[in-house]
Amino acid sequence: MPRVVPEYKKEAKKRILEVATRIVFEKGYQHVRMDDIAKEAGISRPTLYLYYENKEALFLEIIKSIIADVSSMAQESIQSGEIQSLGDFFAEANNQYRNQFAMIFEVMAGLPKKHRLISEIALLHDEMIHQIAMYLSMRFPDRPVEIDPEIMANAMLALFIGLQIRQRLGLDPETAARVWETVISAPFQISRTYRV
Repeated sequence: MPRVVPEYKKEAKKRILEVATRIVFEKGYQHVRMDDIAKEAGISRPTLYLYYENKEALFLEIIKSIIADVSSMAQESIQSGEIQSLGDFFAEANNQYRNQFAMIFEVMAGLPKKHRLISEIALLHDEMIHQIAMYLSMRFPDRPVEIDPEIMANAMLALFIGLQIRQRLGLDPETAARVWETVISAPFQISRTYRV
């Protein structure tokens, strides 16, 4: 039996994730079948199951990929040490992932509270909050903020998610970006005001 080259497996998984993300966004999670994804990706259904055991596992991989990308963007912005870069992060993440976030929210809204995907997404969010908090405490030592980094990270994530939902309801992206920049920069401006 021929062995699969690791680079091919990586490319195949990437292609499957791209196709699955698009199809779930177009049809909705509840209406997508693994057959649809396999056909669109140009592979057989058994081959798809070699990569992902079921639709839940595939969707969870989509979410992990999105969260990893957004976490990486946030960390790069924070590592720059410039408050302005946090505004740049919002614009970039918003432009690249707005549709994917909408898809995730719609899927989550249709699942029961104790569903495995909800639990897995909560764990991913906790990990992302911890990473953001760590980078916040490391990168802004010259701008002391009285807010605990974990609380600030929770607030940043909540604001980001809230603005994604508001945009889905009609808020224009420019206003969303202004809201983000205003709220995110406020704690740092307050701390500078009170510094002696």
